[in-house]
Amino acid sequence: MQAPWSFYGRREELGSLLEIMRRRSWFFGAIRGRRRIGKTALIQQALKTIAEDEPGGPRILLVRIPDSSPADFAAVFRSALGETDLAATTTGPADRIRDLPALAAAVGSLCSRGIAVVFDEFQVCHRGPLSGFPSLLQEQVDRLQDHDAAGGLIVLGSVQTEMEALLHDRRAPLFGRTTFELTLGPWDLPTIFEVCRAHGAHDPARCLTLWTLFGGVPKYWRHFAETDRLDAVPDWESWAQQVCERLFLRSASPLREEGEGLLARELRRNYLAILRTLAERPGGTARRAAGVVARTLPERDDPRPAAGREEAADLRR
Repeated sequence: MQAPWSFYGRREELGSLLEIMRRRSWFFGAIRGRRRIGKTALIQQALKTIAEDEPGGPRILLVRIPDSSPADFAAVFRSALGETDLAATTTGPADRIRDLPALAAAVGSLCSRGIAVVFDEFQVCHRGPLSGFPSLLQEQVDRLQDHDAAGGLIVLGSVQTEMEALLHDRRAPLFGRTTFELTLGPWDLPTIFEVCRAHGAHDPARCLTLWTLFGGVPKYWRHFAETDRLDAVPDWESWAQQVCERLFLRSASPLREEGEGLLARELRRNYLAILRTLAERPGGTARRAAGVVARTLPERDDPRPAAGREEAADLRR
């Protein structure tokens, strides 16, 4: 019988998050990491842990922000409220939440009543029709911080350049207001072996082969575990090639556009310019490629400490 998928690793990050949420004092946090790395899963595990350990503990409202209009964002927010018992904690009827000012006011109302509001895909608020939302949130965040509200706000983001602009640019409305930040990286090897043991893949060679294919990206592992099973390898000789073709290379592969999409989201309008420059000068080195990126993404006045600048430099590399 196939083992059900569970929450693996991230014990330090989960412990830190639970400690912050249980203090019952104001917090504004950011959890960052590439897509499919497990940011939402971390929040869901925190919610599950609190519900199991503390029936009367802090409550969480998780809202995934659509890359769409303010009306759609408001509709998603109202739907999330409707799926919980939190609608009564907002100021005024929930059906009046129709635009960005009403959304920001609802966030303030919820947080002031001890609720943690979590926005997934927060980077979409850096551009387009939702770009005014951070300014509206700023007013609520400042008020809640001044009154040391019992709740908090957490934003999740998968596009690092846009999250940097939203939270660390001096001109950004929310600059300097986060009380904590977590960055999720790929699973480490001990977690990989934990996953393999839990799903019956006890052969170390198989674990390392899976790690070579999927790295430490949890979503890849879960997709394979639920479709192929980690403990079942029908043809070892051609298995790795079959997995790559099925997951990444065929027209209907679920992860076919993953690499291209990741770069396109991070580099946005500079993506094609960088690829074109590299293609025009084949056979170069990694240092030359880094130089192309550095020239296309010029450094700006960066107020962050050295650790933050090093993280941005990693992104450029």
